[in-house]
This record gives sequence, structure tokens and C-alpha cells, in this order.
Amino acid sequence: MRGAPQSRRHTPCAVFRHFANYDGRHSECACYPERIRGGLWHIASVMLLVLSLTASLRAAGTETTRRAHDLNLTVATRWAGGANGGYFPVRISLRNLSRPRVLDLVFSDAREAGFRLPTVTRQMQIDQNASVQVSLPIPLVSAGTYGELKVLENGRELTGLTQHVALPEAQPGLLDRPALLVISPSAMTVDCSKFEDAVESLESGANFVTTTVRGRFGGVRAGYSVVRSNDFQAIAPVLLPESWIDYSALDIVAIPLASLDKISDGARSALLKWTAAGGTLLIYDVGQSASESSDLARLLDLANRPPSQQSWQPADPSLHHPIAMLDESTGPRTVGGVRVFGGDEADDEARQEFEAANKPVWPVAPDTFSRLDLLAGQVCAFPGNPFPGSTVDWAWWLNSSKPQRMKWTTRHGLSCRQPHPEFSLFLIPGVGAVPLLAFVVLISVFAIVIGPVNYFLVWRRKQLYLLVVTIPLIAFLTSGALFGYAMVSDGFGVQSRLRSFTLLDQHSRTAVSFNRISLYAGVTPSAGLKFSSETAVLPVWRDAGCLESGAVDWTNTQHLARGWLRTQTTAQFETLAVRAERGRLDIRPAAEGEIEVSNGLEWEISLLLVKDDAGRVYAGQKIPAGAKVRLATASAEDLAALSSVLAADPLKAPLGAEVPNPQPATHRGRTVWVTGVDEPTSSMNFSGSQLERYLKLLTKPEQPPSAGGLVPRTYLAVIPENPAIELGVDHTRPAPGLHVIMGFY
Repeated sequence: MRGAPQSRRHTPCAVFRHFANYDGRHSECACYPERIRGGLWHIASVMLLVLSLTASLRAAGTETTRRAHDLNLTVATRWAGGANGGYFPVRISLRNLSRPRVLDLVFSDAREAGFRLPTVTRQMQIDQNASVQVSLPIPLVSAGTYGELKVLENGRELTGLTQHVALPEAQPGLLDRPALLVISPSAMTVDCSKFEDAVESLESGANFVTTTVRGRFGGVRAGYSVVRSNDFQAIAPVLLPESWIDYSALDIVAIPLASLDKISDGARSALLKWTAAGGTLLIYDVGQSASESSDLARLLDLANRPPSQQSWQPADPSLHHPIAMLDESTGPRTVGGVRVFGGDEADDEARQEFEAANKPVWPVAPDTFSRLDLLAGQVCAFPGNPFPGSTVDWAWWLNSSKPQRMKWTTRHGLSCRQPHPEFSLFLIPGVGAVPLLAFVVLISVFAIVIGPVNYFLVWRRKQLYLLVVTIPLIAFLTSGALFGYAMVSDGFGVQSRLRSFTLLDQHSRTAVSFNRISLYAGVTPSAGLKFSSETAVLPVWRDAGCLESGAVDWTNTQHLARGWLRTQTTAQFETLAVRAERGRLDIRPAAEGEIEVSNGLEWEISLLLVKDDAGRVYAGQKIPAGAKVRLATASAEDLAALSSVLAADPLKAPLGAEVPNPQPATHRGRTVWVTGVDEPTSSMNFSGSQLERYLKLLTKPEQPPSAGGLVPRTYLAVIPENPAIELGVDHTRPAPGLHVIMGFY
């Protein structure tokens, strides 16, 4: 949260603004309450500026270069996001001045005890006089924020190359907000302060909060958490990752059009894949309207995208609303004709800040910016440079875009760095739960046999001394029976439950899958879990323990070697995958009221619903792979059958599973919820995630897109088997699940 009016955030943007606005009459820094005059003030100002910038950059990440053992090592860690999960990319450039060699990059938690970050490794071969650029993605899956990066050769640490890495802090209890990364050659001159002010004003209850007690741009409401702030960073377009999951901790990436054109093809492809998986890409300095820019169309490859993803939507000036003022410490009044909640002592500064925040810098016109859907994400284009803008300008943009896509916990429905209150809603039915009926029967038989029956038999034989043998023997046999029943019931292999929704763009042959996975292993697989390097794996935690210890090896694939799936313990993950997919449905008009469909997918389709370019809806059932069928107009029964598919796979705890019951408690004047999140209205819930929002299309596909229905030239296909979704292991015993493909043809 921002502090009182006399304080300033220690970020590069805010520090520059702080000293540029200093009038020489009094110090705004709390470290210097007295007047500073002449040369002494200038020296102190410069020193304070340098110290402030140094501290800020160290906290946000650094770029360092070290030389030792005939190696030049450059490591970049400046990045944004990550408070709730995703991957933190440590970007590494390595030049070898010696013989060809095999090196191991190893990141490990600097702590010796407690819940630690996973150990992350990557082995690489490098020739003599060769340079290699790689990234080491660190899964943000615990509260850890500090580790060491080492370079090993033949298992021996190369001293002089080891360095510390600071990771984003986990912030449980704080409301989520967008994380912004700006990629620009002039990164140090990008002023993000007005964007920050707009985010804070909107996240503080859709009001511009002005208070001398709790901060100018944020506040605490009864029963609610405060808003985390300052989650932005500006970097130069060097050492950019070339894997989309390296951007997975971010919400918004801003980049000038010229820089997007100049970066490597791999980096640009990674950005577009991340956008298709749900990110927001902001492209500025386009130079003209987005719909008229051939360079923008070329870089986004719009010619190979569906018609619904080629149309730019202009800005809506009617959404450019003034920001209201609020101070929650007192009642309502009017200041300068504006409805205000606050005391007299804050009136002058409050009015000045309010007027500055509500003064537009951007033109309030339809061509100020444009928006384009790109599968699950969105692209926003500005003809000019939107930075710094004003608070009301950025609030306009935030409200005009799809806000639900701009918060990490809202998109994913979870946080990888704290327990999830709805973990029990996605267990595997009948697996890992207490077998109540079998337990009651066995314990009843045990009590009867070890008591009356045992005593009667030895009494009949007049050998009561045998009780010291028969009682422990019967107890041992009963325990063995219970253990054997559990092993036979749960098995030694891995059982799974999968819920998936796949977006298939048949034009670009790209598939984006949103998946929720539940795994239960009778015995932990010795090989651990293996996923593609293009699959983001986001663990869902049952309790505050999160990850106790673990390892990830990126040498050939994403190998979760140990610590992620334990014996007879349910593990849950949300995964996002971006992959090439050549399968398709060929859809052509047929007779009146019919269409012809050829199933070019490799799976049978249980239910199929198609919406053509005129908005007409057709339905069919049981279409084998490779078959060609004709579909008639969808009936009410067809729509009801499609809707019932979602109801057949409910999110609820199975019988016998423990479900946490959040109980509110009062702490320092506000409500605190003891389930790991601070309020029941948290965006950390399954129902609000992208996966569940897409699955709700099953209930009303025939409606217009504005009402939550399908867009024209799309289809929904329900698949009875796993549609090539990675589960981390080669073979599992699957429980019934839900698999849907939404295709753009």
C-alpha cells in the first residue's frame, strides 16, 4: 500500500517523480524533517536518489556479469509478478572461453530447514568460444524468496560464479492485482506511476482513496484485505525468454511495436503463446490505428487466425468515468463540488490530487486504443505511447479491457503459494477417503472376536493363559486385514481425475488446454512426474505446508523429480499447455437445415454442437474418429443433453472427505478468515477460473456471445477420453472426467 501523503513509493518511477517535484522549501522525505539549503541539499538529494534507486532495483531484480574459470556469466533477474505463482525466469547468458564442457546450472533454496523452494537444475553443453542463452524457470510454489544460483562442472562448484537470487514475495491475505512488465529500449524512462494509481484506486473498491492515515491510494474496508501494490517492472529487450511459461507469472506485458518486431522470433512466439493462454499484451507506438497497421497484422499473424480474432474493437469513451474520492475515517461531505469522505486537514491536498488524477492526458476518443481477442487472451494496441498517462486514463483502459483476465488468481482460481480452501472439491471419488462401511464392519468383527469369542474358546479349552497370545495375534491379523484392504482398494499404481477444456484454432493449428488434475499414488513413481517444457504446472495445496522439498530438472523436459507426488497422498495441479494440433473438424454446408462434418480428430465425439457464421446451431452424437456425418438443427433435447454433461461432473467433495469450514475471526478491527485466505469473496476459487468459465459455455451455447454463448464459426465437442492432456505419468487408472474441445473453424 502507498503510505501517507508525505511519503513516496521507493520505485524508479516514483523516485524520479519525487525529486523532480521538490520545490526546495521543505523536505518530503521522512528521513530529513528539517530544511536543507544550498549545496548541502543537492548533495543529500543526489545521495538519497542513488540509494533509493539502488535499493529498489535490488529488491526488484538485477543484471550481473561475472568472470571465472574461463566463463563469462550474465544473469538477469529483473521481472514482475509471481506473488501467487507461476514461473520466475532466471535468464542466463554464458560464454565459454575454454575447451568444450558440460555444465550444470543449479538453483537451490538458501535456507537449511523449513518449507523450501524446489531445487531447479539444467544441464547444458557448450563448445569452445561459444555463447549460449537459456532461462532457468523457478516454480513459485512456496513462501520462499531467496536462493543461490551455482554453476557446477563434474559435480564441482565453480567458485566465483555463485550468486544470490531474490524472488517475489508471497503475499497471502492481500487482494490480487495486475502485474505489469514493460519491455522497452528506454526502460528506465518509462513512468508507470499513473498505472499504479489507477490499479490501486480500482482495487480499493472502485474509488480513488485519499486518507492521511492509511495511504492516499488504498485503504482497509471491514472484512476485506488490503491491495498489494508496486507490482510492475520495466526492462530492456535483451535476454528475453523464448518459452511462454517464463511469462506465466505476469498479467500484462507492454512493448512498443518496433521492439516487438526486433526481438528474436523465439521471444516473439513465446509472447504470443502466453497471450493465447490468457495473458494481456499491450502494444504501443503503433503509429496509426490498429486495424490499419500492416506491421501489427504481420507480427500477430492475423491472416492465419479465425475471423472472430481478426476484428479490432475500438475504445468506448462512455467508459471514461471520473474517479470518486473516499476517506473512510469520517462521514461524507462536499469538497470543491465533489462528494468526499474525509477530514478538513486533508481537503487541500485531497482536492489537488483528485483534480490531477481526473485530468485526462489521452484523447477520450474511440481510436485512443483498440482491443483484439486472441484465443484465451487479448491484445490491446495504442497508436502512441500511453505512459505515463493519468490515473483516470488507465482506469478507463482497465475497465474497457476484460478485467477478469488481468488478475492471476482470477484467471487460475488458485494461488500456488498458499493453501486452497476448495481442495476437497476435486478429489478422486472413493480414493484416499476413509472406507467407513468396511471400517465399521471390520472393527465390529474385531471387537466380537477378540473379546467374547476369544474368551469363550480358551475358557472351553481351560487355557485362559493363551489370552496373552491370542489377543495380540488377533490384533495383528486385523491390522493386516485393514492394511491389505487399503492396498487392494487403492492399488500400487497411480489413479487420476481430469477436467479439461481445449481451445483449438484450426487456422493456426494451435491448441491451448486448461486442465485440472488430481493424482493419487499407492506407491510414488520412481521417475517422478514429467511434463513438456511448454506446459505450465501449477500445484494446488491442501494445507499451509505447501511444498516441503522438491526438485525440477529442465535438461530435456520438465522433470518434477521428487517431492510433488507422495505415497497415498492426493496431489492436485492445474496445468496450461500450448501445443501444435493438426486434428480438425471439416464443416461444410449441406442440405437446407443441415451441415456436413468430417471428424479429423483422433478421438470419438460423444456430443457435438456447431454454430455457423449465421448463428444457426446444429447438433450430433456419437461421431467416431474419421467419420463423416450430417448434423441437423439442434433441438431442445440436444441442448439439454449438452448442459447435463457439466452437471454430471460436479465440483463437490466425495463422501467421507474432509471439507474445511471457514470461520471468521476478528483481528485488529477487520474480519480474518482462517482457511488461508482473508475473505470468502477472494478470487481464489475454482468457479471463477478460466477453465470453469469456458465450461459454462455448455449451458448456453446457442445464445449470442454478449450473453455468454458461442461466437459464430465455432463448435463444442465433448470427448469421452483424455484428449492428449499430460498427466505427468505414462499410465494411470482414470476416474470419470469431463473433456471439452472448443474449435474455431
